[in-house]
Amino acid sequence: MERSRRDGAPDRAIEELLDLTRAYLRQETVDSVRSLGRRLGYGLLGALCSGIGVVFLGSALLRAVPRHFGAASKGVLSSAVYFAAGLGMLGLLVLAWKVGMGRKSGG
Repeated sequence: MERSRRDGAPDRAIEELLDLTRAYLRQETVDSVRSLGRRLGYGLLGALCSGIGVVFLGSALLRAVPRHFGAASKGVLSSAVYFAAGLGMLGLLVLAWKVGMGRKSGG
């Protein structure tokens, strides 16, 4: 009777080891991939919203600049409106880049 109880002990230990290994692999792979997918989705959604905002901001600048320049933006200087709006968008891009780099460096 004593021998049959000891014979089952290695089998239980192997089963427990396999269960523990499966749980560990699931924790370190499947759950991590799910978390990564969620973060990737939020990042893509944020990028899409930022892109739409930039397009709206650019069109607002393009409509606001002729009002600021007035009559000077007609005729030969009509392309100045697009140049000024482009410079404004470039300035905002540089500002966003500097703010982003300041956050990464911790300062």
